[in-house]
Amino acid sequence: MASPEDDAKTDADAAAGPVPQWAELPDYVQHELTPCGYDATWFTEQAQAPILRLTVLNLYVKLKGLGLWRFVGAESGSQPGCLHFLCTDIEGLREFLMSSSDFTTPQESKVSWDSRERRAVGALHFKQFDGWPPAKVQAHIDPHGLLLHSDLWWLIPVVPLGQMLAHAADPTGYTEVYRIRNLLLEQGWDPAPLTGRRTGPLVA
Repeated sequence: MASPEDDAKTDADAAAGPVPQWAELPDYVQHELTPCGYDATWFTEQAQAPILRLTVLNLYVKLKGLGLWRFVGAESGSQPGCLHFLCTDIEGLREFLMSSSDFTTPQESKVSWDSRERRAVGALHFKQFDGWPPAKVQAHIDPHGLLLHSDLWWLIPVVPLGQMLAHAADPTGYTEVYRIRNLLLEQGWDPAPLTGRRTGPLVA
């Protein structure tokens, strides 16, 4: 994990500006982060850890935009690029993913499974690992998604093959949180939590 000094240097050099501190977040963001443990105290404790703060803000924007933030119950040991949380309704989350054409179907196992968003760029990825508490889930954003939305990939197989190669060539891209932020901003997700600008949310 990067040191606070390394984080601070990266923060200062970030093209989209410094990662917002608590007071720079809009009221609606504070209201939705607080019940999950990402409150003023947490942001103060992470004042010198912009990468971890941006991890949470990136995932908040993506999950909120997809209507999935309601499944985030409590912080559970997040790491740079990866939101680790206790799910409010693990069966409800799995059912949502299974019924959505935008995500791959989670494996039947209740102790180790994953589900990927079918998106070429900035793809949300859920994972649960063997040995974790039943309600603990990881969420991260892959710069290059593994799978495309269409199930008719076999008509032009070179397209999904290229996507898979791009994903394989960037195995730790999800940890590059400033890069992820830029992708989210380019795609039109809510910029206010990501930059601290007090503008209204945009529809993705």
